[in-house]
Amino acid sequence: MSDTATTAQPALAPRPYYTHLGLEILPPENGTLRVVMDAKAELANSRGEVHGGAIASLLDVTISSTLRSTLGDGGAAATVSMTINYLEPGRGRLTGTGRVIRKGRTIASIEAHIHDDKGAIVAHGVGVMRVLRSA
Repeated sequence: MSDTATTAQPALAPRPYYTHLGLEILPPENGTLRVVMDAKAELANSRGEVHGGAIASLLDVTISSTLRSTLGDGGAAATVSMTINYLEPGRGRLTGTGRVIRKGRTIASIEAHIHDDKGAIVAHGVGVMRVLRSA
């Protein structure tokens, strides 16, 4: 993984928080978008697993990046609400996969799940995003 986070929209500068988490945003494919994060010591909880807050961040970035990938250049959105269900401990490489459920002019609903490199679903969530700008 590179030392700077990449985005599906290359015109955007890497965000320091994304870089700290080690996120890699992959280009959208077939209506879905993936975000990858490797477990590292500074993201661990007291049991050595990826902290739930880091998993929540991965889910939020997956949800927001999925929506932004549909808005075109200059598109922007903000999280209104997000529901997370933690299903398994996060270990190793985690991948968030998101898809837009419904996108309106001002509000969108996106779902995402996080799975580990063995295929186990670590977390599932749904986010509601406010569409701020759309191309």
